[in-house]
Amino acid sequence: MKIGEFARLFEINKETVRYYTDKKLLTPVKSGSYYDYNQNCVDEMKTILKLKSMNFNLDEIAQYLKFFRLSIKTRLLMKKELVKLFKNKIEELDDRMHQIKTARTELNNRLEEILSIEDYNEGTEETIGFPVEYLSKLFCPVCGKKLNIINGKIAMNDVIEGQFKCECDYQAAIKEGVLVFEGALYDNTFEKEPEKKNSEKMLPPEYVSAVSASSRWLQDKLLKEDFKGKVIFDHSTNYGVMSNQLIDTLTDKTSEFTYIGLDIHYHLMKNFKRIFSMNKIKPKAIFMAGKFDYMPFKREFFDFIACSASLQSYSIFHREFPVEKILPFLKTGGKWFGNFFCVKNKREVSEEYRDNAELFCCDDLKEAFSNLNRLSFMDVGKVNDKGELSFYFNEEATVRFFVFAGEK
Repeated sequence: MKIGEFARLFEINKETVRYYTDKKLLTPVKSGSYYDYNQNCVDEMKTILKLKSMNFNLDEIAQYLKFFRLSIKTRLLMKKELVKLFKNKIEELDDRMHQIKTARTELNNRLEEILSIEDYNEGTEETIGFPVEYLSKLFCPVCGKKLNIINGKIAMNDVIEGQFKCECDYQAAIKEGVLVFEGALYDNTFEKEPEKKNSEKMLPPEYVSAVSASSRWLQDKLLKEDFKGKVIFDHSTNYGVMSNQLIDTLTDKTSEFTYIGLDIHYHLMKNFKRIFSMNKIKPKAIFMAGKFDYMPFKREFFDFIACSASLQSYSIFHREFPVEKILPFLKTGGKWFGNFFCVKNKREVSEEYRDNAELFCCDDLKEAFSNLNRLSFMDVGKVNDKGELSFYFNEEATVRFFVFAGEK
């Protein structure tokens, strides 16, 4: 039969048949200008496919076929060599079977781990609110007077609902367990966005790897600190996923600390509170929505500031980088850990954001933190496939991820 018919018989392409023929695995008879793939070739092909299924490579198959194409006398001379080949192949398969068995056991263990994670039950976050013991720590950011709660609703030592009014007209409230004040945005604009943020295109592996590396660095830095009994402030929690990951990591060491998270978007903070409610181990936590300027805490209240890149989300939205607004709340001697993404040259920033290029340029961002002492920066990775950051930069731009540590 001709090569096309032979290829169709075994459901392979003609290029493969030609390749096997060139390597002398198949031995068709040449008839004029084409090869005749006879019954002998059919038997050879069956042998090739069978040996491939047993993990033989083409060179080993050629050795096997050569053995049976020789005379009986020559076969006897090659027998020891062929026996060794098969014994080696059996050992390889035994090793693979052991690896597969080990992998299967590990898969079962990981599956049990995943199954053991408690599913979210609607309403579990409703009992998480503002810790009662922190009511005495609230002061008016305008006149400095102590704030007193009105019509407070308490559950499990947390305030779920309540209002604060100061003589100077400053107002704040606890709404569904979230402390809200001026600057809080209630419109859930994020639910109206196209689902592009969840697409694989927005989260390419290169980008995710760089973000994860910088977040892990931040977690490791805090783990080396004595944060027991201390207050940790996260100034831009955004969706809350990375922030909750930080909390989860820290509680492996101790849960005796207070976490305070802030975002201007009320619905994002509610979502974060829902994620937080699923943790088995929880520190004291305060969830806030509003602007930095109107936080009802006294200056020098936080022992640590830690945030994973989300400050830039705030900065891009408001076209300002509010380091000087946040820094007064950090205690003298307190430490700030954070990270950011940037490019070296303003020309790499897209035209739409060129007027605020300082929010994206490495040197400008480093300068913004220059009032911190013992300030250090570290480059933890760069990406060309920028994912969800793509619309901030030109296509050819290389985005770098920096982490930093500083002390007030």
